[in-house]
Amino acid sequence: MADRVDVYRIDLEAAAPLEATCRGLLSADELQRADRFHQPRHRRQFAVTRGVLRALLARRLGRSAVGLRFVDGPHGKPALADTQPLRLEFNVAHSHGLALVALSVEHAVGVDVERIRPEVDLDGIAGRFFAPLERDELAAVAPGRRADAFFACWSRKEAVLKAVGTGISGGLARYAVSCDPRSPARLLAVDCDGPPPEEWTLADIEAGAGFCAAVAVMAPAVEVCCHDWSPQTDFPDPSHP
Repeated sequence: MADRVDVYRIDLEAAAPLEATCRGLLSADELQRADRFHQPRHRRQFAVTRGVLRALLARRLGRSAVGLRFVDGPHGKPALADTQPLRLEFNVAHSHGLALVALSVEHAVGVDVERIRPEVDLDGIAGRFFAPLERDELAAVAPGRRADAFFACWSRKEAVLKAVGTGISGGLARYAVSCDPRSPARLLAVDCDGPPPEEWTLADIEAGAGFCAAVAVMAPAVEVCCHDWSPQTDFPDPSHP
């Protein structure tokens, strides 16, 4: 399974009835983070996302979801404190009621999902933060497809940066990705000491109408497997986590 990444799509609204069950899996710190959200919907979505993440990790590791402990990397990327018997890497993204969880054995992984918003200042943001290769490719896209191309680029780029572990603070222009959503995702250039493009796997994820999503793995030729997460898989009876 080291040459495969699994990406789980989670409908957070459909999973809302599991909030209490998911909260029962969380650590005290996670519960405090959940309760900092002012809106009940945001509190619920955080708790459900973290609960499902714990359930997915526990199922893969054959361990208790409640007993899992997390640590933060130098730039805040969470990781398991103990991944025995596997070195299991993970990453999470969410946007407007949709969450993605990516699991990878041995290889660093990043995932991102973005809702397409045509009202955003696409050219202005691209001019400030995109690499020259990306700006050129985006400029060549017809105006009617510009928003799709922009958010395809953004989700691909952020997935790479999340795999590296820096997120967007690591410098958006240091990695150049392809922009055309009608063509396979590709890492075009790396302007830093990281692995070159041929040592990566970058792929789009089908996230539904109005969304762009991508997963990046720091290893070549990794198989990408997508799943629609079902509560029955990890919580067959909501009263018994």
